[in-house]
Amino acid sequence: MAIALIEPETPASQEVLRLLGLLPEEDTALLELTETGVPLAQLALLTELGLTKTEIQALVIPARTMSHRKAGTGRLNREESDRFLRVLRCLLQARQTFGDPEKALRWLRKLKTGLGGRTPLTALETEMGARLVEEWLVRIDQGMAA
Repeated sequence: MAIALIEPETPASQEVLRLLGLLPEEDTALLELTETGVPLAQLALLTELGLTKTEIQALVIPARTMSHRKAGTGRLNREESDRFLRVLRCLLQARQTFGDPEKALRWLRKLKTGLGGRTPLTALETEMGARLVEEWLVRIDQGMAA
């Protein structure tokens, strides 16, 4: 079930589905997309949301691997697709929390002692890091101390 990937009731989750052209009722669509592979063209969404090419290469797919994918299937593999959706989900959550795309990116790129001196963006390299970042964003959004 797609709930393991994304909770459909949150505004950020709804935005992920919208950006990927999926309907909220398609509860397995994101799971299937992860399994079949996100088309490489979808990486442009991360650029449109403000990530640099270097950040995308570090978080989703290295440049050399991307050139192999372009020559082959034109799709991310399962793990890369999962990373892409994780980063997209957190970017949208940060934009929602801060209400300003630039402010969200500044927060994501700033070192946090609560993350062991990492930036929230680099914490997105793992699912556990992404969960911590999302929890932090929810607390900020609800006015709790982060």
